[in-house]
Amino acid sequence: MAASRADCALLYRRAGFGATAAELDQAVSAGWTATVDRLLQPPTTDPGATATPAPHLTPAAQYASKDERKDPKVRAILKTEHGLLTRWWLDRMTAVRDPWPEKLAWFWHGHFATSIDKVRSPALMLTQHTTLRQLGGGTFDPLLQAMTVDPAMLVWLDGRTNRTGQPNENYARECMELFALGQGHYSETDVRELARCFTGWIIDATGTVQLRSGRTDSGPKTLFGTTAPFTTRQAVDAIVARPDCPRFLAARAWSRLATPVAADDPVLQPLVTALGPNRDLGAMWRALLTHPALLAPPVRTGLVKQPVEWLVSVLRVLGLRAKDVPTVVPTLTALGQVPFAPPSVGWPENYAWLSTSSALVRIRFALTVAAQADLHALEQTAVSSRLEAVAHFLSLDAWSAASAAALTSVAKDPPKLLALAVCSPESLLA
Repeated sequence: MAASRADCALLYRRAGFGATAAELDQAVSAGWTATVDRLLQPPTTDPGATATPAPHLTPAAQYASKDERKDPKVRAILKTEHGLLTRWWLDRMTAVRDPWPEKLAWFWHGHFATSIDKVRSPALMLTQHTTLRQLGGGTFDPLLQAMTVDPAMLVWLDGRTNRTGQPNENYARECMELFALGQGHYSETDVRELARCFTGWIIDATGTVQLRSGRTDSGPKTLFGTTAPFTTRQAVDAIVARPDCPRFLAARAWSRLATPVAADDPVLQPLVTALGPNRDLGAMWRALLTHPALLAPPVRTGLVKQPVEWLVSVLRVLGLRAKDVPTVVPTLTALGQVPFAPPSVGWPENYAWLSTSSALVRIRFALTVAAQADLHALEQTAVSSRLEAVAHFLSLDAWSAASAAALTSVAKDPPKLLALAVCSPESLLA
């Protein structure tokens, strides 16, 4: 189907971190369906990803048994390597030619929210990140199976302390409420019995996950009304087979890439249908990005960029890298969103990211990067045409009257003009 420049810009914001003017020209020429295909099926090798290899991190086993509160060397390792890991992923998001794999990994990082603040191992966080990247576009069953025995998740939700006779319910509850089914679609009995299904998993001295038979509850459990000696794998199979699972996943996907909705919203039906009996995530993503409602109100203007998405979009359009901007991590810290360090149940949604204090943080960052960027083309543009030029540069359709008035007041100063433009309401919409 044909698509306008504004439509393609929205697609690149929802399925990536924005587009350059050249990318939009290509998308308009190719059409919507071909552009969606290219985004969802990128080449195996991305030069930007190749140029940003993952950092070498201290193996978890080397300090997993140490108390960093009493060992300043361990504290220093954790702080330094968390910084390395964060800047690496921001650099990768910024450098890749094809943004969908990064956007997908970012989605699942928020869905299976796990924080280094408790895991205390950058290496384990990277292992989880790699799993999310590899499985996040396939079917949901292998992904949930993998997260259930992921070492970082076992630390984060206390799965490694879950043993027969002393079941820990943390992961069992979060698995159903936050990862697969949603509130109200399970009972307290299901939580207790599911915890028993997940007993026995440990992380050994090498950082490898193992199932210890002596810690595993092999007796019968009653899960969703069915009694059987469920193993961990069988229990996860039972969860994903629940009829509430596809609609929950569809609601999560639509809320993060389109606009926040409840799980009973009719707009989700094409996504639920696409997931099908195999819970095909790839088909769901395609159904979302080709959904007619994506281009119409209220969806078109119903989503605000998260801080990481906004910062990466600014760096990408200016041709800068996170490693070249020392204020990247402090800026995200001030905005309340640092990769690998989400709050207990994930980050806030949508308009929660907008406040007076966050606006000041964004402006300070924007002024810093605008001073580093190559603005020669904007400087050579007549002052009277600069608002239109900066809108084109940022792949924005138009300015509101209020934004145009504010930008006109600084049009003679290209760095200030650009800084104010990337902080405008138009630039904050996803």
